[in-house]
Amino acid sequence: MRRIVFRVDASSAIGIGHAARCLTLASYLRGEGAVVSFICRAHDGDLSGIIEKCGFVVHRLGHAASVHNGIAAKTSWLGSPVEVDARQSADVLADEGRPDWLIVDHYGVDAEWERVLRPAVKRLMVIDDLANRSHECDVLLDQNLVTGQDVRYLDKVPEHCRILLGPRFALLDRAYAELHGRVDPRQRDVRRVLVSFGGTDRSNLTARTVAALGSLSIPHMAIDVVVPMDERAAAAVRREASLLANVRVYSNLPTLAQLMAEADLAVGAAGATSWERLCLGLPSLVVTLADNQRPIAESLSQLKLITWLGHDFEVNDQILKDGLASAISAGVNQKQVEESLALVDGRGTERVCSILSATDGIFVRPAGRLDKELLLKWANDPVTRLNSFSSKPISKASHEEWFVKRLTCPAATRIYLAETEHGTPIGQTRFDLKDSIWEIDYSVAPDFRGRRLAVPMLNSALRRFAEDVITGRVRGVVKVDNLASLKVFRALGFESRVGDSKDVVWFERELITR
Repeated sequence: MRRIVFRVDASSAIGIGHAARCLTLASYLRGEGAVVSFICRAHDGDLSGIIEKCGFVVHRLGHAASVHNGIAAKTSWLGSPVEVDARQSADVLADEGRPDWLIVDHYGVDAEWERVLRPAVKRLMVIDDLANRSHECDVLLDQNLVTGQDVRYLDKVPEHCRILLGPRFALLDRAYAELHGRVDPRQRDVRRVLVSFGGTDRSNLTARTVAALGSLSIPHMAIDVVVPMDERAAAAVRREASLLANVRVYSNLPTLAQLMAEADLAVGAAGATSWERLCLGLPSLVVTLADNQRPIAESLSQLKLITWLGHDFEVNDQILKDGLASAISAGVNQKQVEESLALVDGRGTERVCSILSATDGIFVRPAGRLDKELLLKWANDPVTRLNSFSSKPISKASHEEWFVKRLTCPAATRIYLAETEHGTPIGQTRFDLKDSIWEIDYSVAPDFRGRRLAVPMLNSALRRFAEDVITGRVRGVVKVDNLASLKVFRALGFESRVGDSKDVVWFERELITR
């Protein structure tokens, strides 16, 4: 059983984003059977209690020291001298019995700290987005999209380090991946606005945005507001919201996914929430709240995927009001929505989890609207048609009608795409419910045939299907002359029996859950 430890902090100064994304990854890893715990220092506004409520053990390192002018930046972030934090963390790991992975997400940590911890763990992963210091690690993850990202870590990590870059590896909650391919197309008019600036809101932007929306006097537009964790900022939000009839106020939500799926426009910060909004194709007005958010906002603004209003205290009430008025008047840009959906698919946490789990490197996700043309191309491949029960080519019109119908009926059909860790599609697996048995159809992409990928691909699809469906019996129906597929189902432990025709073999087994 794998044991994984996170070293991460949250506070009113640091924010909650680091801890939140680690908690997302931890939940995925626990679902894969890992034993996960956290090392956190007690800061004002930390999330240790919330992490414990999620069922994880938290090893507390004691209260952070007061931060004085002139103190070293690393000590300021850590709340203690680097050598002290490293020694205390090493003591915790010694009690854990040399964990398989230590995952560090902390601006106060660099190679100096990591070298102390190296002997205490088997492997070490760093989550970063600054690229301003060296690291001693086996895997480095930077989920952001910034200029020059392909080279910014090359001289900052060991040669053997595996570098995971970009929003394909964004650590998003499972809800975003599930909604990505099913979110309803947005109409042109902005009918619902979501306002959320995260856990901290030093400039009172949430309340000011609500006030700006109220001043526009658009009676038929609904406003969803997520209050920050800071009580003073939350009280200001509630005061402004009480003045409007079309505002719904939320707090302590486990995820914003459903609110984002329902919204036509969002207003918020440029941190990790950027990838959540893009994953659901939600247009947004963005205010950067910290210097590390500026590169993200600059890149996304250049790609015309967001509207960047400016940085924190630079954004006054008039800028907020004018930005909102302009965005609402312009309406939803469908091209922007499509490009956002194409950039972030919400499967980043699964990809990272699979890498840490040392699996076969195949990642499975549910098919979405954007996969329609690729699946048609694969279906009409000559070899695929030859092995199918109907060899006739499939028309674009009939495929589109079939695909939309199947995609919107998960109780009867589940379609999954398999990808490499870098997002290259390698095949598909479909499960159709027929007479209380889920019948399997699969195909490997033409460019990937002959690489012995069918067994691991189908095995990964079966594991994911078991997570989604929980229980049931599965069946493969194979032509007797399709020797490759006969071997695949036998290798996966299916029992063969005579089918309803002498030309086919049926393979059946119970769905194996994990």
